[in-house]
Amino acid sequence: LVTQPREGGPWGVIINRPLDYLLSDVFTDIETLRNRKDVLFFGGPVAQDGLVFLVRSQEPPPRAIPVLRDVYIISDIEYIETLLQRPDPMRGLRVYSGYSGWAPGQLQQEIVHGGWVLMPADADMVFDGDPARIWPELIKRATTKRAYNTIGDWDER
Repeated sequence: LVTQPREGGPWGVIINRPLDYLLSDVFTDIETLRNRKDVLFFGGPVAQDGLVFLVRSQEPPPRAIPVLRDVYIISDIEYIETLLQRPDPMRGLRVYSGYSGWAPGQLQQEIVHGGWVLMPADADMVFDGDPARIWPELIKRATTKRAYNTIGDWDER
């Protein structure tokens, strides 16, 4: 999931790479995470010792970078700690170790040379999808052709 800020190069997080670290081991003092199986995700090779958060919210969180209409990247740990205190702490929240980033123009050149397949982002897939199914589902979407059949409906082929 990539965003292009007004300044600098694009950056984002890998959404389908859960790590073998429980969030309860990362946030040891957050009671609502105890006895839960929520995991930390690998966001990318840049700054792996830091945390990046994706938040799904109808209202923009403070100091957040918009990615989709209701999805934001945020690194404000105080805001995140308030979310983690909720009865359902992981609703609309993903935690990543590191992020992926490119110099200005670098990603665009990789796209021109065929290194990427671009697709519209889908917040449901990020927050509600099974991480093991994200990649196969995106490949299916990217390779499915739509054809107009004889009765006036769209078929996926």
